[in-house]
Amino acid sequence: MQIFDRRVDQCLLIGPKIKIRPTDIDPQGIRLLVDGEILGGPDDGGHIHKAIELAVGSVTQIGLSVSVHVLSIQSGVVRLGIDSNRPIQIQTEDHRP
Repeated sequence: MQIFDRRVDQCLLIGPKIKIRPTDIDPQGIRLLVDGEILGGPDDGGHIHKAIELAVGSVTQIGLSVSVHVLSIQSGVVRLGIDSNRPIQIQTEDHRP
């Protein structure tokens, strides 16, 4: 699992085509915007664009290959854990080449 701390509107790029960003963070949970192409499973390559409400300790799947975990929230910062069953590069928007 790769772990990242994000504030509101700070993006993560998962692989070449999935972008996630928290659009609302409060002590109980976050709203996560997911946009891009699904990795793995019967919908592989299909487009995804949705907002997901997630509580601390919860997980959401993006296709069969990627899961996003809400590990903690503290002082307006969410700690996200990203798991993948295949090798995948994850970049913060501020560190893209």
